Amino acid sequence: MNNIKLEIYLCEYKYGNRVMPFQILASSFEDAHNRMKAIRGSGNVYGKKFIEFPASQDFTESDLKRAICEKAYELQTDHE
Repeated sequence: MNNIKLEIYLCEYKYGNRVMPFQILASSFEDAHNRMKAIRGSGNVYGKKFIEFPASQDFTESDLKRAICEKAYELQTDHE
């Protein structure tokens, strides 16, 4: 596993007449800049984020299934 420490760098882009902020993980300012160039050249959108789990927390398969079902129920009741 790679032991390079990644930190959060603040970025922005223009969308229409607005400036939109976002964050990127990188090992340095230069690395963040290079990652931005990589996004510009080969970035993709795969879908909407459904659920997030903290990496510091251990989850069993049943925890994961329960969390996904709870989120799906939340989304379903939001649209009723």
